Amino acid sequence: MVNRFKEQREKRNISIERLSEKSGVPVEKIIEIESPGFIIEDLSANTAADIAIALGCLLADLIYEY
Repeated sequence: MVNRFKEQREKRNISIERLSEKSGVPVEKIIEIESPGFIIEDLSANTAADIAIALGCLLADLIYEY
C-alpha cells in the first residue's frame, strides 16, 4: 500500500495544524502518519476516515493499493 496522506494534504494546501483542527487528530499523529516509515496497516479506520473527511476526499485517495 502507498501512503498518500501528505501528498493529498499538500495538494489541498492545508497545514498539519489546520488538518488537526478540522479532523480532531493530534498534530503528532498526523506527523507520524505522514512519515516515510509509517506502517499504513497500523492506522485505524476511524482516524483515516476523520482525515479523509477533513480533507474532503475519499479513503482511496489517501491509501493506494498496488
